[in-house]
Amino acid sequence: MNKIILLLLILICMLFSACKKSADSDVSDAGENGAVSINFETIKKAVDSAPQLNPEIAVYISILHKNYINNLSIDPNSTTEEAQMKLYDDGRKQFFASIKFTEKEYDDYFNANMGDINDYIQSHPDLMDFLTILK
Repeated sequence: MNKIILLLLILICMLFSACKKSADSDVSDAGENGAVSINFETIKKAVDSAPQLNPEIAVYISILHKNYINNLSIDPNSTTEEAQMKLYDDGRKQFFASIKFTEKEYDDYFNANMGDINDYIQSHPDLMDFLTILK
């Protein structure tokens, strides 16, 4: 009896997981070890082609920004905190210069639509994992 219940639970979880796949499957994908792999090119194209900001695009900008900042060469052991902040600020400016939307547009939209953005993130746990994991 316990084996049947366990099997049913596994099948339900698998069915739920399959149903939860959405159009975002081309944006992120879980690798063999369960780690989420983000397709930054697809996200960049979506941001560049978006006519205006919406929750999805705001989250995509956050993902691109985190990736951009993660790729900066900031060594906390060999630079002062002040130098690190300057590198981060310069990187932030360079990032927003490289995308369609300005930092002000992004900040204003983000602050005015936090609830909608949070709902979008909650419905896409793979993207939430990327945004919340510290690197």
